[in-house]
Amino acid sequence: MISSSAYDTFLQITLRLESKAEEIPIPFIQKLAEPRPAIQEPQLVFDVVGNFEPSYTEYVTDYLLAEVWLPGEGGFLVFITKGAHQHQTIKGQRVKK
Repeated sequence: MISSSAYDTFLQITLRLESKAEEIPIPFIQKLAEPRPAIQEPQLVFDVVGNFEPSYTEYVTDYLLAEVWLPGEGGFLVFITKGAHQHQTIKGQRVKK
């Protein structure tokens, strides 16, 4: 479950691990308007970046959480990758209450 607390003193969303009732705060840079047509399931967007660190001899792919999208809430910009990168979107399932 992901919930937002955009009206607190600082901007963050909270990722909740239901099985352990553990919450992880994720600060975000700005709120993004809900797309049209509206999304129907939560989405995590990762920036995919090639990286030669730490050995500079082995190519590694880094996945950086860039955006979180929630149905009815719009999006949350979490991170901005400067330079060349691609996007990978992971779609979740909407929890029925």
